[in-house]
Amino acid sequence: MLLPLVLTLGVLIDQLPLLPSGSAMQVELGDFEAAGTGGSLWHAAKVLCSWQARSADSIRGSRVLELGCGTGGCGLYAAGLGAKSVLLTDALPGCLELVRRNIRLNQEVIHEGCDVSVLPLLWGSELRGPTVGPFDLVLGSVTLAPTYPPTQPKQEPVTDWPHPRPEV
Repeated sequence: MLLPLVLTLGVLIDQLPLLPSGSAMQVELGDFEAAGTGGSLWHAAKVLCSWQARSADSIRGSRVLELGCGTGGCGLYAAGLGAKSVLLTDALPGCLELVRRNIRLNQEVIHEGCDVSVLPLLWGSELRGPTVGPFDLVLGSVTLAPTYPPTQPKQEPVTDWPHPRPEV
């Protein structure tokens, strides 16, 4: 069961699906100015967490990397399931600050012994740090979300797609 968004002391909070243990994980949402679209908890992230819950035996003891973590919800969920380590990455400083707050918010439900760390990562650059790889599982949820408003307005409208339309 998912609870609705809650405003707590001026901070917007959303809840991930319950962990198999029954514990609840919550994430603070970020403002658009600081975190862009990464400050939202997208429905796809909740679906990915539900998949993780069904795959808990595979996640327990694994080394997890989350790309474009935004709020950090999916990686933190893996930490709640008993991952050995979770590395949360994002390019936006506002998202990195937000995910650090969410680590603190969920400290009691992160599995004891799980090493959760945060590193900046701009795609196309090399990931460097003491907690880098190898990884057993790489998570990404809505990693290609468009920027709103677009940072570079299109000169011409896109009228065709380079690939044929799939048949449904």
